[in-house]
Amino acid sequence: LDSRVGYKDEHYRELGWASARMDDLLNFVPARLSVALTMLAAWALRLDGWAALRVAQVDGPRQPSPNAGWPEGAVAGALGVQLGGPVSYRGRLSEKPTLGLPERPLDAQASQASLKLFMLASLLALLLCASLASANPVKAIDLTATANDGVRITATWYTAGTGTTRPLVVQVPGFAQRRGLAPMQLV
Repeated sequence: LDSRVGYKDEHYRELGWASARMDDLLNFVPARLSVALTMLAAWALRLDGWAALRVAQVDGPRQPSPNAGWPEGAVAGALGVQLGGPVSYRGRLSEKPTLGLPERPLDAQASQASLKLFMLASLLALLLCASLASANPVKAIDLTATANDGVRITATWYTAGTGTTRPLVVQVPGFAQRRGLAPMQLV
């Protein structure tokens, strides 16, 4: 409700305030964890993981939202683009701080790279959640860039009691197809 209705509007202040504070609280840790996942994904895609951390730390806290700037800053840093700035809400111009430096243009190539970064970071988050929810924790994760601009992720689970390991390989083949995304394949 906080971003849809807007608790800053006097008419809806009572309605949106509680949901906005709950949103801030519940997303505090995930927003910061997303920076680490974006860094890992950036390195796997041969982007700048350290810049992702640097921009998230410097520019993220300057955003009006206590959480939104962290993942946005990580993406801006990893891609070497500038995000944020003026935005229009319900026909009103709102000045927002920028995130990152415009080292490269915001073009189709940057958009495609952001989709790859998002998909890989999301897949890493899924592996992390699966490991935390499982009695068999992940022993190792290997990220490898493949031919045709793809990514191969191998997560090795330790099977408790037997002392054995079993790998799960997720391969995201080339993103060069039209529309920029290829279906994920479990190998």
